[in-house]
Amino acid sequence: MNERQEEVSKDSIISSAQNYIGSMLKALPQKLKESTGEVALNIICDEINKMPVPLLGTVLASTIRRTFGEEQGMGRNYSDAIDMLSNIQASTSSFENELMSYNIQMDEITNEISLLRQLLMEKKESSCLKMVRPTITLDYPQGNNEIQFILANTGSGSIIVEEIFLEVEKWEPDTTIDYSLPAAPLNFVMLEAELSVHETQYPLLKLNNEPELTFSAKGEGADKIAINISSQENACYSLRLRMPYFDIVTEESDTLYYPAIGEEPFVVPFYFAPGWKHLEPANLLGRELIFQELKEKFQTILSIFENHSLSDPLREQKNREMLEEFQIWYDPDNSMRRTFYFLSIFVPPFTSMAVLERKQEAVELILKLLCHEAEYFDEQVRNEYRNTIEAGNTEYYVPEYFSDILMLINDPGAEQFVKDLMLETEFSQRIALTDLILSKMKPLD
Repeated sequence: MNERQEEVSKDSIISSAQNYIGSMLKALPQKLKESTGEVALNIICDEINKMPVPLLGTVLASTIRRTFGEEQGMGRNYSDAIDMLSNIQASTSSFENELMSYNIQMDEITNEISLLRQLLMEKKESSCLKMVRPTITLDYPQGNNEIQFILANTGSGSIIVEEIFLEVEKWEPDTTIDYSLPAAPLNFVMLEAELSVHETQYPLLKLNNEPELTFSAKGEGADKIAINISSQENACYSLRLRMPYFDIVTEESDTLYYPAIGEEPFVVPFYFAPGWKHLEPANLLGRELIFQELKEKFQTILSIFENHSLSDPLREQKNREMLEEFQIWYDPDNSMRRTFYFLSIFVPPFTSMAVLERKQEAVELILKLLCHEAEYFDEQVRNEYRNTIEAGNTEYYVPEYFSDILMLINDPGAEQFVKDLMLETEFSQRIALTDLILSKMKPLD
């Protein structure tokens, strides 16, 4: 790259990329001769990385490797990658649309190339590793938290980045509960790190089987880095990136930090969100606090059912008010449907926590909520239950927390009664079975 370049435009970037890909596809058959599988895919990615368009080549190569690599176990091979490249090379419209399907945004790439070129206007005689436009996206629990940045050498020498370390400077339990339930796709990922409170340092290149990064002078080979950060525990982490690098010309070493030393680390939270992410109750930090909050929420729901009959219009009104207070999205036509969906997601981990915390009072609360669920069964649901039971297939209607409920009841003789309750479709019969089950409970040892 040099200082006197025409103004960056999306069309010019696409044109340059298409021309390069077209020439590359013509030369590939000879280069891929007698190569198969991962070896062929590596050759394709190496060629894509040579694209004379900064950032786009490295992003596209990373996407191809992640999508079509053998380790994905998708039964896809290098011919699929060639088909993809052929599609995006066909026209301006298909190029941009095909990239967008892999969450590569051309408008974003264009802006980043413009920013990078502005930095290169500054004359620098020595090597200078720069982190450009770092952004932190807190997308958890819908996705994972992510940090993105451009890494480039804006000086005149060449440097090698030996490793990118993600370091935990501090963590603390996060007992926040997210009650939302919808789903959303994950964002673009280049590097991944799954954090644990038991580890303080994550060598990202090594963990993701990536080689050290080489940056030539004046931005050649600039990389766009995206680090997708997840966690094994519900914790709030204070993090810093450390990137040691080596100047090939001067043979001197240095280190780039983000945030810079002396600045506060960046913070990423991971909280308890059963509607999105599965965290084992046994691994939850501050589990007793989370259990207590969920218990209070369930008691609020139960009180609405118990204080307002099925025919009372106030039941629906109070239930909607409760969902709004908890910030739980609800079906405007029938908020109760959303309430029982919410319970189906949150009761299983709540029951597991009750076992771990030895909170036997959870049994009565859960069984009574199950009783009121039966009030909303219509004839179609009841017929479905009956047909399934007659066919001898009842597994679907016995929830996953069945064994945890039995552990809390602490009486093997109650097993059949609990199963009968879960297979029963009538409210009054569930109430009677609940009373019977509670009479058989034995204190936990």
